[in-house]
Amino acid sequence: MESFIGASGIVAIGALMHLSSVTWSGTSVRVNGIDLHCTVEGEGFPCLVPRPAGTSIIERTFSARLREKLQLIIFDPRGCGRSGGSLADCDLDDLLADIDGLRAALGHERIGFLGWSILSLVGMDFALAYPDSTSRLILIGALPNFGEWDDGYWDTVASPERKAHLAENLARLERSGVEPLPPGAHEPDQLVRRRTQTLRYAAYGPRYWYDPTFDCAPLYADDEWDMGQLDWLWAHLAPRHRDPAAIAGVKPPTFLAQGVWDFNVPPTRWAGVLPTFRDCTYRAFERSGHYPFYEEPDLFDATLLEWLAAPRPTEP
Repeated sequence: MESFIGASGIVAIGALMHLSSVTWSGTSVRVNGIDLHCTVEGEGFPCLVPRPAGTSIIERTFSARLREKLQLIIFDPRGCGRSGGSLADCDLDDLLADIDGLRAALGHERIGFLGWSILSLVGMDFALAYPDSTSRLILIGALPNFGEWDDGYWDTVASPERKAHLAENLARLERSGVEPLPPGAHEPDQLVRRRTQTLRYAAYGPRYWYDPTFDCAPLYADDEWDMGQLDWLWAHLAPRHRDPAAIAGVKPPTFLAQGVWDFNVPPTRWAGVLPTFRDCTYRAFERSGHYPFYEEPDLFDATLLEWLAAPRPTEP
């Protein structure tokens, strides 16, 4: 049997900001001389959501219930997906300025930001750089920093059955002609990476999902991963976030959702970090890995929406 870190929480309180009922999709917004592509879904609390590596995973996995209370403004950053511009001639500060420009262009004095996985670091940097523009911060499967890779959580918590499933997946992947890569490693050939990323990612499913047999490949069906975006994020975020103190002082009310069975970003990574936030509510999902919004949608939705509906003492 596998063991796990139990749920714990830092309880705090906040309020819905300006609500919007506009729903539109497939549009471009001119920001800092760049056309940023947006897909806007749902009604209610407006929240910027950067699209991960040009995939449609957010659109496919967030529930209809969330869309009744949240307006998800899902956008491709400059140089990614269907947005214009190039990442080659910008730095992280430019990316953050684009996000704030998008907020202003959409007519919001303050706006929420939802960051999943590596994009959670972009959310924290945005909140630090533009605290007066950020109403709420929602972080899911979040990485607190780029410390040394430590597989101790996998070694001690994962069951023999889970480890066997991973070994079988990687052997099957290799037999198909795709070379398995260890966590943190990258295929140097960009074209090969784009074509094989879903296969590789799905093979490592036992590290990402509560159910180690779950095949996530259909969730990424027809997606062509923007590996350039991932490389750019690693190159620009890693130097800034090797020091855990880089995210100290985040002011907006923050909701942090971590899956207990997320072996790539285990909840233990946050030990000692939470107190550096001004106002953070932490929730560990005990039947989830990297995707609590998909693995435990009812609990995730209820927990997040309750947090959004409650006024917080740290809000103006």
